[in-house]
Amino acid sequence: TLTVTGNVFITGGGNIDLCSGTGANTGTLNVGGNFTSFGAITETGTGRGQINFNGTLAQVFNQSGAFVNNIGIGINNTSGVTFSGASITLNEALTLTNGILTIPAGNTLTIANGNAIGGTGFGTSKHINTQVAGAAQAFVRVDNMPTLGSYLFPTGTGTSYLPATL
Repeated sequence: TLTVTGNVFITGGGNIDLCSGTGANTGTLNVGGNFTSFGAITETGTGRGQINFNGTLAQVFNQSGAFVNNIGIGINNTSGVTFSGASITLNEALTLTNGILTIPAGNTLTIANGNAIGGTGFGTSKHINTQVAGAAQAFVRVDNMPTLGSYLFPTGTGTSYLPATL
């Protein structure tokens, strides 16, 4: 586990490998400030990587590289987190513990493995804000959705909670 209380900046196409271990190993990066990465964020083993946004002020995640293999995201910031830059595809879990995750208009958050969005007690202060700007919209997409049961999309406007269940 690496905890950074301030900003994280990876430039020059550099990559970050969160976990090269096996099985149940998890490489964790806790970020208390903004996070900008122009390279890939990956795990090269059979474990998983986890990025936790746990600041106290609003945070921005500007990721222009790809997530490679099993990388999960945790949101635990009552001031909120915004995914700016490019669309993001997660192959691991998204967990909303506290705060609003904002996806800017024109971007898509894809959960590629069909995992349910983690966290409980979704509402006006904890959901995914899919922004709209003119004709541009933000999207939450889930691939490989389970065929049995229901799937909750805890979405809203940043002030109103407007979930969808499939």
